[in-house]
Amino acid sequence: MTDQQLLDSFEKNAKGDWTCVKPVLLDGTSRNVAIMPGVTVTRSDLFCGMNIARELNEADARRTSPAEIMLPTRH
Repeated sequence: MTDQQLLDSFEKNAKGDWTCVKPVLLDGTSRNVAIMPGVTVTRSDLFCGMNIARELNEADARRTSPAEIMLPTRH
């Protein structure tokens, strides 16, 4: 699953938690994890050993990373 696909399944709340807005199936180490709309994950929540909020925060940071922003070069 790409970062964008993961982020499209969740909305970030003002407190920094993430709420699922469409069903998502995540590949865990020992089993898949299904998250349904309405479920909110926090930084301390673990689902089958996965910290989904951390994964979402990292995906969000990669998406908004200044390194990805292409600014025009001035000469």
